[in-house]
Amino acid sequence: MNIYKKGDILVCSTNELQGKKLSDNLLIGHKYKVTDAFELNGNRIIEVTQLETNAKIGWFSERAFIPLDVFREFQLREIL
Repeated sequence: MNIYKKGDILVCSTNELQGKKLSDNLLIGHKYKVTDAFELNGNRIIEVTQLETNAKIGWFSERAFIPLDVFREFQLREIL
């Protein structure tokens, strides 16, 4: 399990979990900032805001995100 904390910059890697759409405002490939986090039944839930607009998007499972450095590495591998 990832342990993201307030202030971390993440990239949305999916807007569906277990076949259910999470939100129309959660866009794959976009950057989000963690504003709060808690654990519920062994699952880590994070609150995110859209990085560019600072708009609060909502609460989601951290499994919908990847760290910015991992996202950048995926992009580099696609180029090479």
